[in-house]
Amino acid sequence: MQFWAPEFFKTPVRTGTEIGSAAGDMWAFGLLLLEMLTSRSWIVGGSSVEIEKSVLGFDIGRICEKEGIVGDLQILLSLLLSKNPSKRISSTELVRMNHLQSLLGHETPLSRFFAEQYEMTYQQLDSTHKELYKTKQRLATSRQELETSKQRLETMYQQLQHVQQTSNKEHEELLKEQNEHKKTQRLLRQQEQTHLAIKTQMQSLERELLTVKEENRRLKEVDSNAHQAHGPYIDFILDTSDSW
Repeated sequence: MQFWAPEFFKTPVRTGTEIGSAAGDMWAFGLLLLEMLTSRSWIVGGSSVEIEKSVLGFDIGRICEKEGIVGDLQILLSLLLSKNPSKRISSTELVRMNHLQSLLGHETPLSRFFAEQYEMTYQQLDSTHKELYKTKQRLATSRQELETSKQRLETMYQQLQHVQQTSNKEHEELLKEQNEHKKTQRLLRQQEQTHLAIKTQMQSLERELLTVKEENRRLKEVDSNAHQAHGPYIDFILDTSDSW
């Protein structure tokens, strides 16, 4: 965050692309040169709020005056570290160094030195920017994969919920069937008990019927024996009763 340009902190909605702009690269290069010249860091802070306050309060004119930086170097730093990104020197102008040459009226060893230093630093920043872009793409891909996995898990969860609901319904139906089976078993036991009672009663009636038949047979035998023994007497009585 120490190399982020002021416009990043002034943006209401930060998308993360502000620090990767060409103007932002010029700001970072200017800070790097300033630190190389003064052997100290001018953007300090232990938190993002402190760093933002340090960036927004940054004044290259006051720093150059304090550090005794003058001439084309002061002009270069002022062009690199302008808080207005539209007023910063572009990478094309910096590589060609035509801007300093027109200001000074001639090409200086210092301008050539900074051109060489910038070329190396710019390549490093460009490589870092490309790596950041690749990392951003990988993160976007990972985010998409995570979203896909999330959707797949949600689908699986919904399917499991459906399976659970179906299983609950089947379990309820099975409990109903078990209750019906218990009722059926209870009715069967009642029917068996009734059948047993009826069978017992039939057996009792059969014994009584046998007893009655035996008694009837015995009475017939008695009647037959009596008729044989007292038949003539009985006929006389019957005839006499008819004459009366």
